[in-house]
Amino acid sequence: MEFLHSLANIRTPFGTALFQGITLFGEEAIIVCLLCALYWCRNKQLAYGVGMAFFLSAAVVQGLKITFRIDRPWLLDPTFVPVASALEASTGYSFPSGHTQCAAALYGYLGVSCRRWYGRAALFALVLLVGFSRMYLGVHTPADVGASLLVTALIIACVYFCFRAGVSDAWLAGIVAALGAAVLVYALALYGAGVIEMHYASDCCKAAGGCLGCAVGLLWERRGIRFSERAPLWQQAVKFLVGMAGVVGIRWGLKALLGASLLVDTLRYGLIALWVLALYPFLFQKAEGLRHGACPEQHGAA
Repeated sequence: MEFLHSLANIRTPFGTALFQGITLFGEEAIIVCLLCALYWCRNKQLAYGVGMAFFLSAAVVQGLKITFRIDRPWLLDPTFVPVASALEASTGYSFPSGHTQCAAALYGYLGVSCRRWYGRAALFALVLLVGFSRMYLGVHTPADVGASLLVTALIIACVYFCFRAGVSDAWLAGIVAALGAAVLVYALALYGAGVIEMHYASDCCKAAGGCLGCAVGLLWERRGIRFSERAPLWQQAVKFLVGMAGVVGIRWGLKALLGASLLVDTLRYGLIALWVLALYPFLFQKAEGLRHGACPEQHGAA
């Protein structure tokens, strides 16, 4: 806590605004947007690795949160004052840091895969800046950030090795599904026993649902869809916007339709992962096939 008090003493309006902007790079919404753009429009092979690292590290971090159940810094030390505007996005237990995990999974994996040293350095620096922003804003301790970096780095290394070693899709999907199922059962057991409240279990169920959807989507796309991410720029823009509309519809539409519950949280995030990885690529590949199939008829009619 001494380090956080020291940072609080040197806060400035400019520094607060700067790190509030930097911390957005660890927000779930930003990470999902970037991952979708990479997967649908740029490099799906690279996105496979990023996606697996993201879902696996999210499940592990959420599992650690409900295991250690460490309160936020201002609860640990009532004399400490965090930046008020950062509190809205700082729910759940403190250890480890979820924002840091999100940033490390995406930018860290991209950094490991980047061939140019300056690109790698920039991506790794962004990960560290997001972690530091969480401490500057007063919503996480150095232990929260350090543990999240360590866990995510280990998972990135394992995922990167698995893809480089040619581990089968079935094994990869099985690992992701098994971890998701384990975290789901663990969270429901703690919630059922009254150890954790619903909103703490909810974050675990979301991560577990994402893992399960990722496992199914990975197998479906790799074995049955095999879409091409290449297209003209205007088609890429339309593809991305329509796909993100689907993500928003699943995330908020199902909640409005079915209400809030742990089962619905698991279902929503499972369907989001499935939509991103397989269902939406299946639909736009079919639409592309119909469009090309209609072209010869149009030319013949002319």
